[in-house]
Amino acid sequence: MKLYVAGPMRGKSLYNFPAFHEAAAALRLKGHTVINPAEMDVEAGQDPNVVGMLPMPVYLKRDLLALLDCDGIVLLPGWSYSAGASLELRVAGVAGLKVFFYETSLIPWA
Repeated sequence: MKLYVAGPMRGKSLYNFPAFHEAAAALRLKGHTVINPAEMDVEAGQDPNVVGMLPMPVYLKRDLLALLDCDGIVLLPGWSYSAGASLELRVAGVAGLKVFFYETSLIPWA
């Protein structure tokens, strides 16, 4: 299954990249193809050690296109406090994608 990882970034230490990377690695071990926005940010030159992300619309345009190419969305803890992740969940719902909730180090459904 192709899964998109969503969760809070802004206001989090290292933009929460460690949580995104942990989830992506665990999902891949289960055989899933994973779209990880934190990896896309690193590929685009974003350094989580440097303060100053681009405006949210820059990320959302890219991320929503990636999400729509997936079979499901995996929500990290704290997703409901993230405007971006909340929007991604709404889009996933309208698009008919499966929704999963990731608990750190646990993926009982995979």
